Amino acid sequence: MKKKLSIVFLLLTFLLVSSVYCYAMDTNFETEMQESANKTGETMQNAGNGIRNATEGIGNMAEDVGNSMVNAAEKVGNGIKEFFNGDDSNSTTGNTYNATRTSADVTGGEASMANTAWIWLILGVTGIIIIALTWYYVSQDTNYNSRR
Repeated sequence: MKKKLSIVFLLLTFLLVSSVYCYAMDTNFETEMQESANKTGETMQNAGNGIRNATEGIGNMAEDVGNSMVNAAEKVGNGIKEFFNGDDSNSTTGNTYNATRTSADVTGGEASMANTAWIWLILGVTGIIIIALTWYYVSQDTNYNSRR
């Protein structure tokens, strides 16, 4: 009985498998592949055009920035030249421009030495703290690994 059931089951399975219709191959496979390749080519061409347009835009922008900087530098140079030549209509100094240095710095040697000493003291303390923290971290890592 088991033999008959297994033979019937195998025959039914064979009939079902052999009669299955493949819908994926219903259309012309070659045409589908060609259309897919064409669409891929168009996509790549569009991407290339987009990249080319972006690089051209960046190049144009860089050129504009360069030209603007050159023009600004020329204007600053001309303004300085006019100021020191007395050609500036807003300037009353002309060629007699004279400036003295004004500064809030302490001119004594002791005060400047104290500032330098404080800077070196702060740098030294900071260095000692960094070394101590590094030593602590390494020793903690070593202790952790030795307990494993």
